[in-house]
Amino acid sequence: MDKQRIFKYGRNALLVLLLLLSIIGLNIAVQNNTSISKKEQEAGRQNIKLDVALVNEDNTVTLNGTEYNLGASYAKNIEKNTAHNWSTVSRGTADKGLKEGHYQLLVTIPSDFSTKILDINNTNVDKATITYKINANGNLQVENEAVKVAKGIIADLQSQLIDMYMASILGNLYQAQRNVQTLSDTKVTNIAVFRNNLYQTAVDFKTLFPNLTSTADSTLAANNLLKEALSGNVTAYDSLNTAQTGLKDNLATLIEQRNQGKLSQEEFSASLLAMNSSVLSAETDQLFATIKTTQEVLSGHLGAAAIDETGEASGYIGLVEKLDQAIADLQVAIEAESTKLAEHEAAISDFAETHLTTYYGDSLKTIHIGAVLGKSTELPVSLASYQTSLDQLILNQLAGLPSLTPADLTTDLNKLDPKAASQIQFDAAFAQAHFGEHFVASNDLKELQALAKELEPHLQAAADFKIPTPTTRATLSLEIPSGFDLVSWELNGNRYTNPSEVVALQKDNTVTVTLQYEKSQTTTVSTTVVTDSTSTSSTTGSSSSEENTASTTSPSTGTPVTTTEMAQGSVKVSVNNLEVTTAGFDWENFLKEQEAYRKAEVAYAAKVSEIISKYNQANRLLDQYYPVNTVTGERSSLTDSFFNQDAKSLLTSLVTSSITANLQSYSEARAQDQALKERLAELEGRKQELKDQLQYISTTNSDLAQQIANQLAFLEDVKARAQSIADGQEQQTAFQGTHDTELAALATELDASLSITGEVKSLSEQNVEEATNVNTVFTTFTNDVQAAQESGENLSSEATALMERFESELAENGDFVKTFTSVLSNTYDNGVPNEVILDFLSAPLTESSSSVKATVNTYRPFTWILLLEMVALFAAYVFGTHRVIKAVKDKFKVSRLEDTDLVTVTVLSILSLLVGGLIGVVSSQQLQIDSELIPTWVLMITLFSLLLAQGQYLLIKNAKGLGMGISFFMVISFIYLSNAIGTTASLTGLPATLKAINPLSVLENSLSGYFDGEAASLTVIATALVLGLGFAALNAFVDVEKFLNKKED
Repeated sequence: MDKQRIFKYGRNALLVLLLLLSIIGLNIAVQNNTSISKKEQEAGRQNIKLDVALVNEDNTVTLNGTEYNLGASYAKNIEKNTAHNWSTVSRGTADKGLKEGHYQLLVTIPSDFSTKILDINNTNVDKATITYKINANGNLQVENEAVKVAKGIIADLQSQLIDMYMASILGNLYQAQRNVQTLSDTKVTNIAVFRNNLYQTAVDFKTLFPNLTSTADSTLAANNLLKEALSGNVTAYDSLNTAQTGLKDNLATLIEQRNQGKLSQEEFSASLLAMNSSVLSAETDQLFATIKTTQEVLSGHLGAAAIDETGEASGYIGLVEKLDQAIADLQVAIEAESTKLAEHEAAISDFAETHLTTYYGDSLKTIHIGAVLGKSTELPVSLASYQTSLDQLILNQLAGLPSLTPADLTTDLNKLDPKAASQIQFDAAFAQAHFGEHFVASNDLKELQALAKELEPHLQAAADFKIPTPTTRATLSLEIPSGFDLVSWELNGNRYTNPSEVVALQKDNTVTVTLQYEKSQTTTVSTTVVTDSTSTSSTTGSSSSEENTASTTSPSTGTPVTTTEMAQGSVKVSVNNLEVTTAGFDWENFLKEQEAYRKAEVAYAAKVSEIISKYNQANRLLDQYYPVNTVTGERSSLTDSFFNQDAKSLLTSLVTSSITANLQSYSEARAQDQALKERLAELEGRKQELKDQLQYISTTNSDLAQQIANQLAFLEDVKARAQSIADGQEQQTAFQGTHDTELAALATELDASLSITGEVKSLSEQNVEEATNVNTVFTTFTNDVQAAQESGENLSSEATALMERFESELAENGDFVKTFTSVLSNTYDNGVPNEVILDFLSAPLTESSSSVKATVNTYRPFTWILLLEMVALFAAYVFGTHRVIKAVKDKFKVSRLEDTDLVTVTVLSILSLLVGGLIGVVSSQQLQIDSELIPTWVLMITLFSLLLAQGQYLLIKNAKGLGMGISFFMVISFIYLSNAIGTTASLTGLPATLKAINPLSVLENSLSGYFDGEAASLTVIATALVLGLGFAALNAFVDVEKFLNKKED
């Protein structure tokens, strides 16, 4: 028996020693890895080679006829760098490789890289953004190196671009200098060309003007000779005129004499015989008889009025009387028509009002425009649809509101500003009454409540702060860490603002300290700290003294006595200048909470401002379309003032105008009647004139009858005289001789006229000669002018050729002014620097970074995994060492399952699943896991809870102390090798193997991916499930201890 005890104790001691050696070995291995890592860092971080993926999405651009792809050029250049492993791949390949860990760094050159870099001539340039992503897989050293490499790439590229811009500017300046020299040389050459070609031609053009002047003088002399010749011609024509005047007088005398002779002897005789025959003929007698008969008929018509066979008046007098009666009847008809038209016009208004009243079925005095428009069914847009469209416009604006009663939102709006809701100007009663039936609320209220809910967790992060002192009055002093200001502190319901106050203390008092981060002027976070109720000094002796002097002295403000520098992020509490506790704050978490609060506060304030703005905008729209009546204070539609107008005058005027327009033809007829009246009046006036004319015709007819009688008598007399004229024929012969003499004189005068005409012909020939000379002179003048024209054309051609040479030189050498200002022209505008351009030239790139499996994320699951392991280990230990269920079961053996551990395994499994689920849910909320990833997060922790509980139960139940040691070693190795401890820079050998097979490390690595949006792989989940169920089956059906006992037997 003693040997068994000795063996048992020796075995246990050996197990303890083995665990100790394992832990020491683990510690040494980890330290060796850490030392090697530090030495490698000290030897040079440049030895770390990263696998870097380059993604060049830059598009080629064309500038001044040249194609550029700066992204491709830089990618080729950077691939020559052997410090790291560079790979130019597509975006899909790069993202997949980064996610799987093949690449530690991914650098993306955007598609608009060249476009933005070369857009220097734009006054509002935009910087190109280089994006990089890092996947250090939790290795802080690799992550720092990746950040360094990425920033180095961007800095190097930025430096190259700045050098390119400066080289471009300096190159343009140098080119401008060369162009100035080229321009000077070109100027000398062009002046020589001008002297040889254009200048000489201009000088030769000057010598043409003397010849032109001489020609003009000759032309003037020739014109003088022509003038003299023409003067002689005028004199000759005067003589001709005098001769012709004499001829005229003689011819006039001849004509007069000839007139006296009238006709030649033969002609006179023949005419006389013919006249005698005509006058004395029978036809003449018959003609005069007819004239006499006609005159008698005319006298009959001009006589008194008579009645013809049909009973109608005949004769001019009767017709005039008939016309007079017709005019009188027409005047009566016109007067009757005018009277009837006037009666119609007077009755139009009454007619319109009567029929309108009948149509609208009401008193016309109460009819308004809205009723008029609403009555019609033929309008393309009815009044109802128009008013509905206006209401719909208001409803569309109100649809953006969370409620028609903003008072319901007061609590949600006043989370930050208690007066926020009062900024809303909105007529809720009117909106609810008129638009409540069709109103559909927006989601703004839900969004606001969600933002308010997100804001509340960050308002305070508080805990209790216990001071271990007896009941007494003492001076309590607070020492605040640098970077924070004391806002207030509370004790026993009293609030203080001074860091030192005389207060009444009780044992384990709780103090709440409110600090304010000095960089924030608006956010205050209340933080309290909990300490143990143990004291390192007693204050009983000095408390009474303080109590006696409290009423007569001011509160002590002395500096707490301390010999050590207060650590950043801690609050030191002293009672009567003796330090009682120093509590550290998690300031990193404090600042994260404050930053989260700031973001939540900005989002919440923006939503509050948006909601207030929507209400005020909707109210302004109501004011526009439903203004408030200043007299009654009630709202009415903007269109009511128009549609409620009295329509009586409008309708009456409209119908009256329409009827009046239809009667326009009658008005025109009336105008015609007026013209007819005037015409009748005129006829009335002319009636007497017609009678007078008829009387005058009658009198004239009587005179005519008398003249006809006289002519008949005269005819008889003519006959007698004709006979006597025939007798005087012999006297004509005597006049014939005189006439012949005068004609002979006329012939002589005509000969003189012919002589003068010959002289005029001679003068005309001289004029022709002079005109020929003038033509010759003008011909010479024309030739000189043509020569001058040719010289001018040559001059123009030379000037054109010279201008072409200037333009050619300018095109070849470039505009040096444009070259000089091609880059700098946009940097200043009217002497004011363009900050956008200057900032772009100084830093043309910006960066955008993100991480996959960032180091900071690998720390976060540590405490929850450790908590899960401790609970699982404790459960396994309890069920493995205190086998209560087995003892009870041994008393009731009823079947072949009596030797199994099924009940214990089942209870342990259920307990482990509950613990895992609870820890999974709580940790997902505390670590703010994305909602879509929470199910797999909880599943992972639940399965690993089952795996850890069953696995450690298997070890403890069967291996006892050895199993417990293995579990402890697993926990300690996890702590040593955890990402949270910071030893993950580079693990090799045994530590790397231990971390790879440790289920806690596997769980930590899987949970770290959730913070980058990556759920655990299906393989890990399936493996955990299979192992958990496998361990449970082993625990239930395999009893190693019993098997060993049987073997010993």
